[in-house]
Amino acid sequence: MAFELIWQAKGVIFLYSGVVTTEDALVSNEIYYGDPRADDTEYQIVDFSRALQISVEADDIDTIAAMDTVHFSTNINHKYHIRKIAFIGEEALIKQIRQLYQSVLTDLGANLQVGFFRNLQHAQKWASERPKSIP
Repeated sequence: MAFELIWQAKGVIFLYSGVVTTEDALVSNEIYYGDPRADDTEYQIVDFSRALQISVEADDIDTIAAMDTVHFSTNINHKYHIRKIAFIGEEALIKQIRQLYQSVLTDLGANLQVGFFRNLQHAQKWASERPKSIP
């Protein structure tokens, strides 16, 4: 497997490396959603900075975006705040993921802030800023 989940006080980093496959993306999300700490996360950082190639099917990106939307909108701990998901990686590598993911969130009316960054330092700074409450 080409991934690692790194739990932080208020979030989680999905760290992918090498050739990232559909299986890696789906299994990492299954592990995340199966962990009770997921209920208290305020952000996810999806770090592809060590990935050489991303071979994830479009339908699976749609599935993951929908899972994130449902999780953050139905979990009582998340209902009253905007949650954040940060993606890290070179634009050429993550362009398709970025476009598909954002499209699903828009279609579902998701209350998630999504950011795209080139390094972990900037993503962590943005992700850890206090989320704004929903009016």
